[in-house]
Amino acid sequence: MTREELFEAVGQAPDDDLAHSDGRGRRSPWMGAAALACAAALALAFLPKGEPVSPGTPDPLPLLPNVGPTAGAGGSYALMAYDLSELYPDSPGRDVDVPETLPVWDHPTHTSSGTPWGLAEGEMAARMEKAAQALGVKIVDVEEERAGVYGDPDVPEGTLVRLEGQTDGGLTVTSCGNGTIEVIFAPSVALPEGYSFTFSDTGPDQAGETLAYLAERYAALLDFEEPRAAVSVDYTFDGRPITWYSLYDAAGDVAEDLVNYSLRTASFSPDSDGGLWIIRIHDETLVGEKLGDYPLRTEEEARRALLSGDYHSMEPEPFPGEEALRGVELIYSNGADDPVWMPYYRFWVEIAPLTEGLPQGLKTYASYYVPAVRPEYLTDVDTQMGNNG
Repeated sequence: MTREELFEAVGQAPDDDLAHSDGRGRRSPWMGAAALACAAALALAFLPKGEPVSPGTPDPLPLLPNVGPTAGAGGSYALMAYDLSELYPDSPGRDVDVPETLPVWDHPTHTSSGTPWGLAEGEMAARMEKAAQALGVKIVDVEEERAGVYGDPDVPEGTLVRLEGQTDGGLTVTSCGNGTIEVIFAPSVALPEGYSFTFSDTGPDQAGETLAYLAERYAALLDFEEPRAAVSVDYTFDGRPITWYSLYDAAGDVAEDLVNYSLRTASFSPDSDGGLWIIRIHDETLVGEKLGDYPLRTEEEARRALLSGDYHSMEPEPFPGEEALRGVELIYSNGADDPVWMPYYRFWVEIAPLTEGLPQGLKTYASYYVPAVRPEYLTDVDTQMGNNG
């Protein structure tokens, strides 16, 4: 698959959106982001930070806006696969012993356009230099990108959003204001014989072997104690498979693995010849402020909320009922538009009407979300379908 075919397959998403979301939404998960921004911003505006949920508690937790994920791994919807097991099979949030609490971060630099900002200029420069040193190259020229007067209204004009460093090794190392490091190899780097690294002709087992090789080769850049593959395969409308390659650090406990899987990841993109084209390393928590560790509801409690209509979804189809449920996992929201990064139960639902016209056996799965944080820690915002869809 060529780069042009890839961008066509994922709805011609721009590079930044593709990087952040891993391009997994078939029916363009970015479509709902602008509308959801209004609801998210409104909820955040009334976020009563510092007000205790239970008066007299030693460490009061601020209430959280009860809005669903927008874009990113948390917001992708309407994915196609022959079996649910092909979608995010390596998620640590499946069949997990749900911890009593999980951390939540405020996202003060959330923006509807996805403009990457938040880090100080010195920190951005230091991260670029550190990445170059890990790759064994030197930065020889740097170009700045700043927010302009006709840019994102959420970002102050003149804010540094990207530093693009050209190196003596032919690489481009870009440091983004949201903490993302992007490395572009020109020319792409060929992998040793025996490794398969393609978007459409590599199976999950082969992809796992390739990621293991890349994790070892670029260990200094990744700085992961225990890199673990996160491979997923979904399909285009005509049945073409697309394989996505990511790693996360699985060296922590359940809570840390859940955070790392959604908020601290490394993604790898091949070129049309199977060479390494791009590495992107994300750490969303760098521009967030930890609000505290929040008590969670159980999966069964979340299921009851879903069945009662208390959910969020970007899927236009109403929740079809319990008989359509196919799976559940615990994930974090991670969209650029999300006012907080908090955990959700993502319920996978098979949407039968959307299978019409697809190759035989190909199914469409949508995501319906219930906040994992206990409801008494949430603002009273309606979650019925249509208010967040």
